[in-house]
Amino acid sequence: MAVKQVIVHIDRLVLRGVERGDAAALVSGLSNELQRLLAAPAVASQLVRGADVPRPRGDKLRLSAHSSASDTGRALAEKLARRIKS
Repeated sequence: MAVKQVIVHIDRLVLRGVERGDAAALVSGLSNELQRLLAAPAVASQLVRGADVPRPRGDKLRLSAHSSASDTGRALAEKLARRIKS
């Protein structure tokens, strides 16, 4: 069965230490990278077999001081995708 759509719903995203003006770039980086990572056919079929994924509450993301907001969003997406795929 081919997967046509995967919906990831994030109820709440807490962005401590992120400047208000950087939030949109972070969310854009997160969204774009999640789409890319979860679009792989093997991942999509794995998601079909699963159900809800426990929330990664309390997970911390360590970044360099030179990371841009979009880099931070991509790094967060990678962490979330690993959690979703496991």
